[in-house]
Amino acid sequence: MQTNHPRNKEENKKRRKLLIWFFSSLMISFIVGLILFLLLRNDPFTAFVDINEGFYVLEEGQSTEVFFNASDELGSFLYVTYDPRVVRFEENRLIAVGPGTTTIMVSSSSNRRAFDTASVTVRPRTVIPVEPEPEVPEPVEPEPEVPVVEPEPEVPVVEEPKEEVVTPPTIYTVTITNETGAVITTLEIEEGSFINEEDLDLPELFKGFLFEGQACADEPFDLETPITENLTLIQAAYNQEAPCLQLDYIVLSGKPVAGTELIVDIFPIGANVTISWYTSVNNRTYREI
Repeated sequence: MQTNHPRNKEENKKRRKLLIWFFSSLMISFIVGLILFLLLRNDPFTAFVDINEGFYVLEEGQSTEVFFNASDELGSFLYVTYDPRVVRFEENRLIAVGPGTTTIMVSSSSNRRAFDTASVTVRPRTVIPVEPEPEVPEPVEPEPEVPVVEPEPEVPVVEEPKEEVVTPPTIYTVTITNETGAVITTLEIEEGSFINEEDLDLPELFKGFLFEGQACADEPFDLETPITENLTLIQAAYNQEAPCLQLDYIVLSGKPVAGTELIVDIFPIGANVTISWYTSVNNRTYREI
């Protein structure tokens, strides 16, 4: 029967510890290396953009593609021109717009530290003058001779005098009535003329001339309106005849309480009266009910 010596046991423990330490170191080194690789892969200071040509010379109207080298992780790119009057971009194609010198830039859309620039010069378009072809004169044929014909003597034409036709002016009749329809006067007025207020005998409380069916509050006939047709006008005055009734008095009977009936006594009877009710909480500001 064999027995393990204590010294052998210690050596076995040391070997296991060395193996464990060795594999742990390898694992830690692998993890650290992976982390450094990922960090350096996305490090903005290591990313780059390099335009293949540092200087472009184009003629106005020409175009060329801009080629460049860049880090794989940068993704999409921005194409910028410092002066769009000289050149412009359509994706990575550079198009000459007008003569001049400017700078272009290609940069990463995700990492603005990764970019490169190049200079661009655009020359004016070369115009080759075209000499016009010499004009060859066309042969001119002589015109045939035309015999001269003497004009016949003119016979004077005697015009008979024309009689002037005088058109008489158009006359319109303007009839002035009172409130009851009785004719006060009639006026004969030429077309386009106006009613002369001085020719009329107007009452003291004269309101104006109204058309039939108008109320006293309506706009009266404007005497500055030219007459172009026969008219009948009502001479309206403030009195006790329609349409301009003048109230002698108005009396309200009853208490102004909601739900009660008020009696209105007016003279002359038949006048059109509108009554509005207002309310106030301070006897200064009133609001219509």
